Amino acid sequence: MASTERTAYEQGRLLTLAVAATLVGVTLLLILLRTLSGQAVEVGHITRLVINCCLAFGLCLGVNWVRWITLLLLFVGAIVALFATAHFGLGQLQAALLMLNLAIAYLACVGVLLLSKSVHEYFGT
Repeated sequence: MASTERTAYEQGRLLTLAVAATLVGVTLLLILLRTLSGQAVEVGHITRLVINCCLAFGLCLGVNWVRWITLLLLFVGAIVALFATAHFGLGQLQAALLMLNLAIAYLACVGVLLLSKSVHEYFGT
């Protein structure tokens, strides 16, 4: 085996790290966009950031129940983002596109956590 090849466990760990980074990164991006648009950052946004950081930490540690909670929250978030996309429509195209991209990112993360064999290997399932 060449040194550049990764085991399934290592690939799963890296994919999980990418999902964790996406989870926290999207939250930080939304807070940043809110701040740049002149809106106040509310307690709910900080709470979401803290919860997502805790979930990301659990994912990086390979805790299986955290993976399932994250899957559920990402799926619900994707559905809400799709409804928001439809709500904004063409009247607020920038917001609609932001929500659509959020939904796509969340669904990609759901797909990785749910379907990747290497992620299953990492979580020992």
